[in-house]
Amino acid sequence: MFGLTATDLSGEILDCAGGPASFNAEASSRGHRVVSCDPLYRFSADEISSRIGATFDQIVSNAEASRDRFS
Repeated sequence: MFGLTATDLSGEILDCAGGPASFNAEASSRGHRVVSCDPLYRFSADEISSRIGATFDQIVSNAEASRDRFS
């Protein structure tokens, strides 16, 4: 999705507005330095989970309806 090269990943990475995506966790587990910032992080883990639960079905539905726009 991002097309990041080894050179891109060799420096520090700032992930802006990534929300609850797994990019930071996956990159960090591979030894990369990633700092994430998102207004979502002002909420507790339980509040984030609740917000995801409340919007998940709609977001997945929208993504599936727009599937042909992503390659």
